[in-house]
Amino acid sequence: MRLTAALLAFLQTLNVHTQMRPNVGGSNGQCPYLSNSLNCDCERLAQGIALNCQGITQNELVKLIGTTRNSLVGLKLTQLPADLTHLQYWVLANSSIQHLFIQNSAVKEIDENFFEWLEKSLVSVTISDSRLSYVPRGINKIGTLRQLDLTGNNITELYPYSFFGASLWSLTLARNFLHSLSDNSFLGLEGNLKSLNLDYNRFTQFPIQALKNLQSLQSLNLAGNKIQSIDYLSGVELRVEKLILKYNTFIHIHQHTFSSMTGLIAIDLSYNEISKIDQNSFAILENLESLNLGNNRLEKLSSDLFSRNVKLKFLNLGDNHIRVLEEGLLNNLPHLNTLHLENNFLTTLGSGTFSGSHKLKDLYLENNVITELDDKCLSPLSQLRKLKLSNNYLSRVSDQLFINNPALVSLALDNNQIRSIDSSAFKTLLKLQNLNLHHNSIKEIREDLLSGKVFKTTTIIFVRQFFLFNPYNKVTGCLCACV
Repeated sequence: MRLTAALLAFLQTLNVHTQMRPNVGGSNGQCPYLSNSLNCDCERLAQGIALNCQGITQNELVKLIGTTRNSLVGLKLTQLPADLTHLQYWVLANSSIQHLFIQNSAVKEIDENFFEWLEKSLVSVTISDSRLSYVPRGINKIGTLRQLDLTGNNITELYPYSFFGASLWSLTLARNFLHSLSDNSFLGLEGNLKSLNLDYNRFTQFPIQALKNLQSLQSLNLAGNKIQSIDYLSGVELRVEKLILKYNTFIHIHQHTFSSMTGLIAIDLSYNEISKIDQNSFAILENLESLNLGNNRLEKLSSDLFSRNVKLKFLNLGDNHIRVLEEGLLNNLPHLNTLHLENNFLTTLGSGTFSGSHKLKDLYLENNVITELDDKCLSPLSQLRKLKLSNNYLSRVSDQLFINNPALVSLALDNNQIRSIDSSAFKTLLKLQNLNLHHNSIKEIREDLLSGKVFKTTTIIFVRQFFLFNPYNKVTGCLCACV
């Protein structure tokens, strides 16, 4: 039996270990006979079998399920007939499916008793890119259901009691037409729901009233809406740890924006229109480890903006309009691992820019207008492994710039205006494997510049080709020592 890419993807969603075995029909747990008229694939799993069918009718499906002898645990249905808009209650009778996946269909209606046979077996349901206008009735009666994905439907409203009685851990309602939520939209999910995805709907306000009772909620995705702010409600505390708000319309992050979510660990505010962040906006978020502010309109950040975020490991300030990094901005980030500052308007970095960020490993400074780096600028970064300074206006590499960066593995200095490199500029970089000096105006390379360095073969070839053939460089020395 052939195993298509679609079936492989479906099996991965089941999160179970698959075992390839011969397709022998007739006994329990074996793939049934599939006639050529059915566009179906079958795969045998440890718990039973999984079927992946395209364009199958309800009657054909009933007959096929009847041949599986209660061993069917996974069912994926895609590209159902265009006239199949109503799923009848008898279709899944006498089955014990654990994972149901319906995609790219014209289904509008689902009988309330459609899931009746699966109330003690069904673990995950996906009905995506279809035409449902409401959450299917009967979902709340499935005691074993943990994941529900209704992405890409026509749902405009969540009716009260839609989830009452359910024990969902994960709920996805992405790419629908929701614009608001009532206070009891998630009634019944207060103690169970951990992940909620509402991205790419039509929200203009953060639905804090509807979320306030979800005491187990850890991950909230509201990307791709039109939200401009988060209202502060006294006495309300969401226990969300991961908040995704990218591709919204935030302009100003206020002091109390996150006051109702003090336990946040990760925030994504990229691709908004943020031009101002109040001084203490993140002060209350002492557990924050990841903050993405990339692709906004930030020009200036107060020096103590991150002073209370000592656990921060990932910070993205790239693709903004930042011209100056205030002294002290990064001084109290002892666990910072990755920093993005690319695509800004930085012109220089002072000696104390990275003081207090000793664990920084990846630093992205490409596509700025940097003309000069203080010789002591990178000195605190003894663990730095990757540095990108491409597409700037550096004219010289001094012998002091990288003296305290022995862990550096990858260094990109291409597309600058470098004319000279001090002979001992790379002397301490014993772990350097990738060096990019493409498109500069280098006039002379000393023979001992790269002596003793162990480069990867591909890098040696690249460096050699660059110096010999790049028309922007006029090299009078040689690279014999590094070849």
